[in-house]
Amino acid sequence: DGATNGFDRVIFGPGVDVYELKDGLVICVEGGCGNAQNIPLSDRQWHSVVIAVEAWTAGGTVNLYVDGSLKTTFQTVNARMVVTAKKHMWVLGRRHDSSSSRNFKGQLDEFCLFEHAFGQSDVDLYHSSGGAPFLKRKVYQPLERTYYLPPYTHPRVYMTPAGLEKWRERVRDNEVASRSREHMQKHLDATLLGPSSAVGQMYRRFLACADHDFGPYTYDQLDVEEELFHAVLLALVDEDVDRQAELAAALACFAEVLYRSHSPAEWMLDHNHNHYVAMSYDFLYPAMSEPQRSSVRRFVAKMTKYRQSYGSLMAVHEASTNWAAFHDDVALSALAIEGETGYDPTVWELHVKKQRKFLKNGCIFESGFTH
Repeated sequence: DGATNGFDRVIFGPGVDVYELKDGLVICVEGGCGNAQNIPLSDRQWHSVVIAVEAWTAGGTVNLYVDGSLKTTFQTVNARMVVTAKKHMWVLGRRHDSSSSRNFKGQLDEFCLFEHAFGQSDVDLYHSSGGAPFLKRKVYQPLERTYYLPPYTHPRVYMTPAGLEKWRERVRDNEVASRSREHMQKHLDATLLGPSSAVGQMYRRFLACADHDFGPYTYDQLDVEEELFHAVLLALVDEDVDRQAELAAALACFAEVLYRSHSPAEWMLDHNHNHYVAMSYDFLYPAMSEPQRSSVRRFVAKMTKYRQSYGSLMAVHEASTNWAAFHDDVALSALAIEGETGYDPTVWELHVKKQRKFLKNGCIFESGFTH
């Protein structure tokens, strides 16, 4: 709704580029472009714009509607691209990299994605009603569901509170589990609890939680969270209340450090989503103070919200590789705060939908192997 010098980005997303010219809009979808000229979008009035993509394949028809009227039609050139890079996020009002000075001058509101291409009747209803009849048809709108356990009840992901004692008994009484436990304790004594290891030094800094420089130990971050989780498991088996309290303090400080340094929003296809932190939160929850819970929960929410993994946005015929099964523990990480502050239910639903698509469409052989 403001003056433009041309080529001001309105929307930038996966295979989609919309920018404003002095006298209208240019829409590009998968290599095909359409120019809707003589549209007075700089008149400081609100306008309704609908881009309808009938097929994400080469030669798919794209229709542009402005204020309910069809303005231009064109065809895509490419098949839908695989979303694998940071540049494929949806960004409003600018390019993804912010390197261009040609940002949109105006206001954008009610940006929506739908699961089907609008026809003229849909556009008429959407424009005349302000979109209200379509609210239930937005892509990835969370489904209404009954929680497996009430929110703020832990543990909840790998086991329930009722199953905790039975799990302890299995670890104590099973010979293989007992040997594994002894091996894990020796490993922890040499790493997390070891006075000379880099991981151990970092752990003690987390226990003190002073304003230290954690930078020299950032390369051990993954080792720290993995060893923390192992220590949490042993403390639960042994019902070691003092060790649980110690680990809760370290975990809360670690989460605060991660919250300040971690920027998952810049990498939609997240590979490092700190699953061990989420699981440590789930198991340690009863032993944590409310401020400690809040610190860890805030980070778990940040690292899981809007997350997706490889194959989430692929069509059925594209999801035939076992890469589609990678990094789905982000869904379990989200369940660690299910129903709590910061929980994003779409993460679980998106990954269940992806795995159902992957497992039901000939991607698993009788031998159990995948492509």
